[in-house]
Amino acid sequence: MRKIHTFENSIKVYDDHLLPVQRARYDHSNVHEEDEEALFLEIIASLPHGAVFVSIGTAIGYYPLLARKIRPDLVIHCFEPLPSHQSFFLENIELNGVSRNEFHIHSLAISTRREKVLLRDHSYGSYIFTVENRHLLNNLPNQKQLEKSTILVDAITLKEVNAFINIPFLDFVQIDIQGHEASVLGDYFTKMGDQNKMVSRFLIGTHGLKIHQNCRNSFLENGYRLLLDQPDPKNQPDGILYAVQ
Repeated sequence: MRKIHTFENSIKVYDDHLLPVQRARYDHSNVHEEDEEALFLEIIASLPHGAVFVSIGTAIGYYPLLARKIRPDLVIHCFEPLPSHQSFFLENIELNGVSRNEFHIHSLAISTRREKVLLRDHSYGSYIFTVENRHLLNNLPNQKQLEKSTILVDAITLKEVNAFINIPFLDFVQIDIQGHEASVLGDYFTKMGDQNKMVSRFLIGTHGLKIHQNCRNSFLENGYRLLLDQPDPKNQPDGILYAVQ
């Protein structure tokens, strides 16, 4: 029988979905991200009835499952391009006793162009190869390893999400895309121009100080208020930005 990890909020995931570093972190505080979760719960509780929550970089589904648990009225869209994490998410949906039909799951990456993109399959650290990080290809020893550890996936832009899911206004967008967040946000605000207020709230996991600063600047330059700005939280590896209209 497969071992199950139960978080203190009662969300369950299969233990073989987790990394050793995550298990060690959960021994200290048995939630996925200690600094972010309290804020996430506040945001979810504050959303209007029937609000639209979009999870970008859903991974194994922890946050959508938590949102569904406390707000069953929400419309939840999940974007996760990594096949293994899509499969894990479906397993965890069943494990938590909810229906697959309660989530809209899209096997798409969010990038700066509508195209096929190269995704490095590196579990929770999976990332899209971009102009900025193209040099990482050189760190793979040979072509065989490159072919084994990367896959082609379909991507759309953040600007296209509303049209793709056929919903003109998004109440809450959470983004965790392993270093691509500043480029995606910059592209979104550039393409949207003065019509950029199609998202009420953004919660961003940032990966590095420069990326954090660039995301912060994008929000401030486009009329969003920062209600939380933590480039280096005490209890989790990613920075946190919470921006609202």
